[in-house]
Order: sequence, then structure tokens, then C-alpha cells
Amino acid sequence: MRRLPVFILIDSSTSMKGEAINAVNSGLKTLIQDLRKNPFALETVFLSVISFNTLAFIVRPFEDILNNVYVSIEAKGQSNFGLGLQMLMDEMKVNIKKTTNETKGDWRPLVFFMTDGRPSGAWKTKLKEFHSINVGKWVVCACGVKSNLQIIETMGGDIVVLNNKTEDSISSFFKWVSSSITIHSKSISQNNKDSFSKEKFKIYLNK
Repeated sequence: MRRLPVFILIDSSTSMKGEAINAVNSGLKTLIQDLRKNPFALETVFLSVISFNTLAFIVRPFEDILNNVYVSIEAKGQSNFGLGLQMLMDEMKVNIKKTTNETKGDWRPLVFFMTDGRPSGAWKTKLKEFHSINVGKWVVCACGVKSNLQIIETMGGDIVVLNNKTEDSISSFFKWVSSSITIHSKSISQNNKDSFSKEKFKIYLNK
């Protein structure tokens, strides 16, 4: 079986404390529940969740979505983008199966990155390393008005903008992620083809 790897990377620094991080935990739970309702996602999606602040943590190991792993993220510390990106690359290297002469490897991964602040750590170097990996989709979510859009726009991915960090706003992002994963899992299951638009997009979920 060819798997569809999905990685979600969450900024869990102190500025996400309170309603925002509670909404993230709730949104991740709903995301997994929604994906379990879709037969195409059930067949293909393997999901990993990573959070980063001063350190980086594997919150949900790379597993199929039927695995009932409890996800809980605590907000504290600074936004060390560099460590978060390094752990993401480490997880991808360990878990994604590559195509060989004998077998087809996994589909190209979908990567969703959420941040509400400014980066720290050796993030530019790590981002350059990350972009050398052939991912299917790289989506950066700017969560709230304090997100540095100027920096985020240099990160090379599609952009989703949330104007605030309320429960409704963050919930809308995870619903959008669920829809994106569902659509792609259905597409590859029906067409047996891994195709992505090369055009970058920037959308505002709560204007």
C-alpha cells in the first residue's frame, strides 16, 4: 500500500498560550475524527504532529489515522523554527518510504506549518535544507495579526492567513486542512497519480 504522509508542525511558543493552544488541540482532534470518516483517507493517510517552542517534540508519532493517539500540546518558550524544521526533516527521513526498482514508495508528503510569531534558531539554513526535499505540498499558516507575513512570504510555500487566534478562527484552519487532505487522498486513490498545482496561493480564512 502506498501511503500519503501528512506532517503538521505547530508553533507552541508562549504567545499561543490560552485559547489559541486549546483551539489547536481541539482542532487536531476534530481533524483526525473527520479523516476517519473518509474511506480514501483511511486507506492512505499516515499522520505525524510535531510541536516546537524552545525545543521540538513529536506529539503524534507517524501512524495511520485509526491509531487512537491522544494529542496534547502545551504552549511555552520561544519559537525555534530551526529545531522544528530539523525534527520535521528527521521524521520524514525515517518514515517516508522511497521508490525502488522493485516497489513504489509513498506518495509525496503534505506538510502544514502553523505559527503566530517571529522565528528564532537557525531557521533559514534549515528551511533551505527542507526545500531540497521533494514534498507534494508545503502550506504555512500565519496565525493572528502578530505573525510576520513578510517573513512567512519568504518561506516558499502556500499561505493561509488567520486574522486572529480565536477558537473559531483556528478551527476553520483545521477544517480547511481536513478538506485539503481528503481531496488529495481521494484524487490519488481514484487516479493513481500524484499531481499538484505549481501555482502558489494565499488565502484568508476569516476576512
